[in-house]
Amino acid sequence: MNDEFSSALSEELSGLSEPPIGDLVGQAARRGRRIRRFRAAGATVAVAAVATVAALLTGSLGGPGHSDAQQVGVAAAPSSGAPSSARPSASTTPSNSAPPTAAPSASSPTSPPSSSASASGSGGSLVQTTTASLLAAVVKALPAGMTTDHYQADPPQPPVTLDPSVFLYLHSGGETGRIGVSPFKADTVPACQVPDGEHDVTIRCYTDPAGDQVQVLTNTGNCIQHNTVIVYRRDGIGVGIDLSSCFKNSPDGSAALVLSQDQAIALATNPLIDVKMPESFVQTANATYPNLPQ
Repeated sequence: MNDEFSSALSEELSGLSEPPIGDLVGQAARRGRRIRRFRAAGATVAVAAVATVAALLTGSLGGPGHSDAQQVGVAAAPSSGAPSSARPSASTTPSNSAPPTAAPSASSPTSPPSSSASASGSGGSLVQTTTASLLAAVVKALPAGMTTDHYQADPPQPPVTLDPSVFLYLHSGGETGRIGVSPFKADTVPACQVPDGEHDVTIRCYTDPAGDQVQVLTNTGNCIQHNTVIVYRRDGIGVGIDLSSCFKNSPDGSAALVLSQDQAIALATNPLIDVKMPESFVQTANATYPNLPQ
């Protein structure tokens, strides 16, 4: 009986392995998913039925510098009804991004879709968030006075990425910066520790006054993800935000940290940012921001 139990458990867990992903938020998400998988495996073996457990993988956040180097931060956010953190994938710099040696000139803010329903309000049934609706929600939730441009997005690419991520330039006070935003389903909060295999990374964790769990990672080896702020909200949603100190992951060019860590936390806790949004808001956003570059 013990041999049968061990064999069944081994078979179940072997099917739950994930491809290696080298990002800070993604690794945090995987730790949370691993806990759930062990519980699921134990339950299925207990009833002598080895079931297939869906592996919840992470999404990715690159940026207007979807750099040639590996992305490590928010760039990735898992979400398909499950994990707890975000993750990014490496990509190349898009042709329409600003050169790393010169920040783009400030432009007037793009107005988010004017729908009768806000992203968090009523407006029909809830549907999966798209890259366009995520961008619209982010622009709407940013601090007043900031203007934005140079939009990019990573749509979900199952089974590797399950939720969208968006990247944009921010302009405020004569300075230009870059951020990436990725929401994901987070029903567990990973331990406060630097993900395995990551170097030059430190982490600080705490509970904010509202009761949300906050993790702030600093990566001195990756300017695209100079700071990664991850908020695990009480509503079961996680949001990762990359604060870049460059527009491209190279020594050339620099970006100002236009969005402070406190402002990033406020953005992440805004209920506008979610993995599902009212259908009417999504439809309007899709029309407002069609064909976002990747």
